[in-house]
Amino acid sequence: MKAIQYHRFGPPIVMKYEEAPIPLIKSGEVLVKVHYVSVNPKDCFLRMGKYKVISGTRFPQFLGSDLVGEVVATKNLPAAYPFKEGDRVYGMLPSLKVGSYAEYVRMKAKHLGHIPSQMAYREAAAIPLVGLTALQALRDLGQVQAGQSVFINGASGGVGTAGIQIAKVLGAEVTTTSSWRNLELCAQLGASQAIDYTKTSIDQLNGSFDVFFDAYGNQTLDKVRHLLTPNGRYVTTIPSLANFAQHALTCLNAQKSKVVAVKASGKDMDQLSEWIRAGKLHAVIDREFAIADVPDAHAYIQTKRARGKVILRVI
Repeated sequence: MKAIQYHRFGPPIVMKYEEAPIPLIKSGEVLVKVHYVSVNPKDCFLRMGKYKVISGTRFPQFLGSDLVGEVVATKNLPAAYPFKEGDRVYGMLPSLKVGSYAEYVRMKAKHLGHIPSQMAYREAAAIPLVGLTALQALRDLGQVQAGQSVFINGASGGVGTAGIQIAKVLGAEVTTTSSWRNLELCAQLGASQAIDYTKTSIDQLNGSFDVFFDAYGNQTLDKVRHLLTPNGRYVTTIPSLANFAQHALTCLNAQKSKVVAVKASGKDMDQLSEWIRAGKLHAVIDREFAIADVPDAHAYIQTKRARGKVILRVI
């Protein structure tokens, strides 16, 4: 098979589509023939060497966290995960694992969900990592309840567009901030109020929100505290030391700071699938690239101007 590999840290051009061994599955795993994957900021950080603590420095290295495809082999699957050859599946590798930019990927069955029948592989590629991130950030860390108010910062990206829809499904009223060109998109996805950050900055806003979800990652609890209710929660997607320290410092406070460390979960994928079937969650795709053109996809992601997801076509 072929897979995207890189032999040194650096710019997008270090990635090459090269021959690699087909992975051998173990008990409780399935082998997936990959149709599409998505590009995430994490991939760029790994390739640039910013997460050496996670990736190490041995080469070649691989990339990719989520995928959609077809089951081609299984081994000793538990009754709770009855996947079979030919099943259309999607999911995310555990947070410390990468390697989905490839023609074949081995996955634990418990990390996969079934793609809804009405959804094409292409659309499904826009769901796993961002859907799981937004779901776990809002439902689990934000503890969003019906009737509450949620503010989503950086709402036009992959996590943000999923977050708007999931917050609405959970029964919240949603306010967003994005550039002027994405205000209509945010409103279409369910935002009651869409704010142009180029005209109104966070510190100029007034409000009383139960959850501030920083999908973009350029705010802090101190910067948005004035927008939170007395028991409000700030949730960020950025796993920095400063954010983890802020989380620890607020554990005993009424207002809390949380960092979402997304977990691979077939159960949560099935929840997302249920909402897709009900027409409550939709894929938002900006651009599609062939996997051999992954350097162009990474270059585009690094502009930080993607609306929704950038996906890679494998077959």
